[in-house]
Amino acid sequence: MREPYPLPRIAERDFVTLRKLMKGEPDFPETYADWLALWKRRSMEEQQRGQEIQWVDFGPSDLEQFCESTGLPPSWGALTKLVGGMVR
Repeated sequence: MREPYPLPRIAERDFVTLRKLMKGEPDFPETYADWLALWKRRSMEEQQRGQEIQWVDFGPSDLEQFCESTGLPPSWGALTKLVGGMVR
């Protein structure tokens, strides 16, 4: 059996802070509604492939701390690594 596929989930109140952290990513969603639509699409794609999804709650401070400890800049790659490491 495959491991659940981790997808990031953030509270709406934290989105603006996350967006500022991810300023180097030109394709980062403009709004929280865009963020939700992106991950809803991704979730549906994975589920259609038969993949179980695990939503991983995180906050901007989690990404900041992760980037500081790893030396990575805030990016999609860093976010993917953070969320993957938070799976329980």
